[in-house]
Amino acid sequence: MSESAVSESAALESATMAINPQENRQPPPVKAERRFRDEKPLTPVTVQAKQADDAPAEPTHTAIPQSVTPSPLPLSASEPASVSASEPASEPAIARGSTAFKRVSARPRPCYTSPLGRYFGMGGSASTDAERSRYFRSTSRHRLAKMPEMFGVSRRFSAIASIDEGSGITTGDLPHAGGISGLKVAENNQAMTSDRIWFGYSHMHDAFSAVDESTGTASELSADRYVFGIERTFSDGAWSAELRLPISGDRSSGTFQMDPLGDVSFILKRLLHGDACRARSIGLGIELPTGDSGRLIGHDIDGILQSDSVHLIPFFAASGRNGDRMFRHFFAQLDIPIGSDDISVEIRNGGVFADELSAPLTASIDAGLGYWLLVPDDHCDSGLAAILEAQYTTRLGSADQVTLGTQTGFPSRVNFGGVTEDVLNITTGVHAECLGGWATRVAASIPVTDDQIFDSQWILQVNRTF
Repeated sequence: MSESAVSESAALESATMAINPQENRQPPPVKAERRFRDEKPLTPVTVQAKQADDAPAEPTHTAIPQSVTPSPLPLSASEPASVSASEPASEPAIARGSTAFKRVSARPRPCYTSPLGRYFGMGGSASTDAERSRYFRSTSRHRLAKMPEMFGVSRRFSAIASIDEGSGITTGDLPHAGGISGLKVAENNQAMTSDRIWFGYSHMHDAFSAVDESTGTASELSADRYVFGIERTFSDGAWSAELRLPISGDRSSGTFQMDPLGDVSFILKRLLHGDACRARSIGLGIELPTGDSGRLIGHDIDGILQSDSVHLIPFFAASGRNGDRMFRHFFAQLDIPIGSDDISVEIRNGGVFADELSAPLTASIDAGLGYWLLVPDDHCDSGLAAILEAQYTTRLGSADQVTLGTQTGFPSRVNFGGVTEDVLNITTGVHAECLGGWATRVAASIPVTDDQIFDSQWILQVNRTF
């Protein structure tokens, strides 16, 4: 072909494109296929995987340039391996999303374990100071401390006097330290440490009894007991100290006389382990002989029992909750007397006899279950709970006994508890949680064993947490 013919053909082609440019602007198929393969990150498979991680939207192909049309032709034999190796289509988008979710672990709930708790196998390792502070500021600890306390009211076995007056024998209780002595750590308490003040009242019906054979009369006397208590935490709540002041109501009679002040008690509590659902602690209670003497007056006798001994009460406590409604408490304690109490008996025409009397070693176990009938929540602090408890006290070993003399050949004796060895009381009541950290509690307790320290008991307690 001559050069003139080639020039004419090129001019004709240029004129044709000028007349209809849209029909001649499509790129060659090879170039379109090459552009599509060069832009593999914008393929529909890649867009679907990205959207599966961000949001559950429908797959879209808008990321592909409008001017590029995927080639319907199959790829060459050498290309599929490179395409499958670079594209994420071999790994489902859901797997990628779930893998990313698994890498974000939930923050564990705060808990606390003391070094002593770690020694007894409670928790993994001893908590640091920062972990301890975090736990005692947490909602988990606050919810556990909001559980209603145990009622747990009781008193120590009385001293029983059997005295020969010459004209007959008088047998009866000798009131000790206002007739209301005996520290029960479980009284209005739980395993978790707390900042609170509280007041308690209990009426023990027929707590004292006496029989005077010389006059043929029998006497019974009920006891009213008032307690003022305050508990404060320290060391970020790992410890707490509590003070209790018991006072006896004016219940003196012609046979029984007692002064109002009882024995002051201190309780030191150490939290071993605490988490969102349970707490365990140990501690030591100390009862000091601050109470006044008690008297048993008969026709021809006057017996006086002083409060002189110190009592050490080591204890273990456990509290927990099951869900939002169920909760439980457990207390175990020993009452260890240190020293003895002075006793004197004056018998008309028989002189005055004096000696020392030691209280017996006793053990107590208190267990309780509760159920929130109305659960307090973040919007309303008020609630109502029902509580059922069992309180068991047993004497370990024999009771101390002193012999004061004889009048008609019968020796006058005084011992603690007499033949009383085991006492089991069942207590049931309700706990009303009020606004502002106040709570009011009422309960009734009855003995279910032949050995008894009262016929029945009525309990009222008022708490204020802060």
